[in-house]
Amino acid sequence: MLRPKTTANIIGINIKLIRKKKGLTQNQVAGENFSVPSISKIEKGDFMPKISTLETICKALGCKSSDILPF
Repeated sequence: MLRPKTTANIIGINIKLIRKKKGLTQNQVAGENFSVPSISKIEKGDFMPKISTLETICKALGCKSSDILPF
């Protein structure tokens, strides 16, 4: 069953696409700030991360928040 695309889904998809494009693992993105399961849940769109979390993920990915946010 397909899930509707929510903002959390779109953010998660964008994070995963950028991560894979850069050849990074979830563990590398998580670093010392997050757990791998947390990154996995964000990528799946299971929950909406805080802005501060997105900023930290962007720093780990070497991208801007505008690359991840759908607006």
